[in-house]
Amino acid sequence: MLDKSVAITFINALLEVASKKGLFDQIEKDLDLVCDVVLKHANLKKVLFHPSVSRTSKKELIRNIFGKSVSDLYDELLVFID
Repeated sequence: MLDKSVAITFINALLEVASKKGLFDQIEKDLDLVCDVVLKHANLKKVLFHPSVSRTSKKELIRNIFGKSVSDLYDELLVFID
Protein backbone atom coordinates (compact mmCIF):
# COMPACT_ATOMS: atom_id res chain seq x y z
CA MET A 1 0.00 0.00 0.00
CA LEU A 2 1.08 3.54 -0.67
CA ASP A 3 1.71 5.95 2.15
CA LYS A 4 -0.67 8.90 2.52
CA SER A 5 1.54 11.53 0.87
CA VAL A 6 2.02 9.38 -2.22
CA ALA A 7 -1.69 8.54 -2.30
CA ILE A 8 -2.63 12.23 -2.13
CA THR A 9 -0.21 13.06 -4.94
CA PHE A 10 -1.62 10.20 -7.00
CA ILE A 11 -5.23 11.27 -6.43
CA ASN A 12 -4.43 14.87 -7.35
CA ALA A 13 -2.76 13.73 -10.57
CA LEU A 14 -5.70 11.44 -11.36
CA LEU A 15 -8.16 14.28 -10.86
CA GLU A 16 -6.07 16.61 -13.02
CA VAL A 17 -6.02 14.11 -15.88
CA ALA A 18 -9.74 13.44 -15.41
CA SER A 19 -10.41 17.16 -15.60
CA LYS A 20 -8.46 17.50 -18.85
CA LYS A 21 -10.41 14.58 -20.33
CA GLY A 22 -13.76 15.97 -19.18
CA LEU A 23 -14.23 13.11 -16.71
CA PHE A 24 -13.68 15.01 -13.48
CA ASP A 25 -17.25 14.71 -12.19
CA GLN A 26 -17.44 10.98 -12.89
CA ILE A 27 -14.04 10.22 -11.36
CA GLU A 28 -14.88 12.34 -8.34
CA LYS A 29 -18.11 10.35 -7.85
CA ASP A 30 -16.21 7.08 -8.26
CA LEU A 31 -13.61 8.11 -5.69
CA ASP A 32 -16.35 9.19 -3.30
CA LEU A 33 -17.98 5.78 -3.68
CA VAL A 34 -14.75 3.91 -3.02
CA CYS A 35 -13.88 6.05 0.00
CA ASP A 36 -17.39 5.76 1.38
CA VAL A 37 -17.42 1.97 1.11
CA VAL A 38 -13.98 1.56 2.64
CA LEU A 39 -14.75 3.94 5.51
CA LYS A 40 -18.11 2.31 6.26
CA HIS A 41 -16.74 -1.22 6.26
CA ALA A 42 -13.96 -1.52 8.81
CA ASN A 43 -13.33 -5.15 7.92
CA LEU A 44 -12.71 -4.24 4.29
CA LYS A 45 -10.19 -1.63 5.35
CA LYS A 46 -8.49 -4.17 7.62
CA VAL A 47 -8.20 -6.69 4.79
CA LEU A 48 -6.87 -4.12 2.32
CA PHE A 49 -4.19 -2.99 4.76
CA HIS A 50 -3.35 -6.37 6.28
CA PRO A 51 0.17 -7.48 5.34
CA SER A 52 -0.63 -11.19 5.35
CA VAL A 53 -3.35 -10.83 2.70
CA SER A 54 -1.73 -11.29 -0.70
CA ARG A 55 -1.79 -8.55 -3.31
CA THR A 56 -3.56 -10.95 -5.64
CA SER A 57 -6.34 -11.46 -3.09
CA LYS A 58 -6.64 -7.73 -2.51
CA LYS A 59 -6.88 -7.07 -6.25
CA GLU A 60 -9.55 -9.74 -6.62
CA LEU A 61 -11.49 -8.19 -3.75
CA ILE A 62 -11.29 -4.74 -5.36
CA ARG A 63 -12.35 -6.23 -8.69
CA ASN A 64 -15.34 -7.97 -7.08
CA ILE A 65 -16.49 -4.93 -5.15
CA PHE A 66 -15.80 -2.05 -7.52
CA GLY A 67 -14.98 -3.51 -10.92
CA LYS A 68 -18.28 -2.69 -12.59
CA SER A 69 -19.17 0.37 -10.53
CA VAL A 70 -15.99 2.29 -11.20
CA SER A 71 -14.63 0.71 -14.35
CA ASP A 72 -12.74 3.82 -15.48
CA LEU A 73 -11.02 3.93 -12.12
CA TYR A 74 -10.32 0.21 -11.68
CA ASP A 75 -6.74 0.17 -12.98
CA GLU A 76 -5.87 3.19 -10.88
CA LEU A 77 -7.29 1.52 -7.77
CA LEU A 78 -4.95 -1.39 -8.26
CA VAL A 79 -1.96 0.96 -8.07
CA PHE A 80 -2.71 1.39 -4.37
CA ILE A 81 -2.32 -2.33 -3.85
CA ASP A 82 0.98 -2.65 -5.71
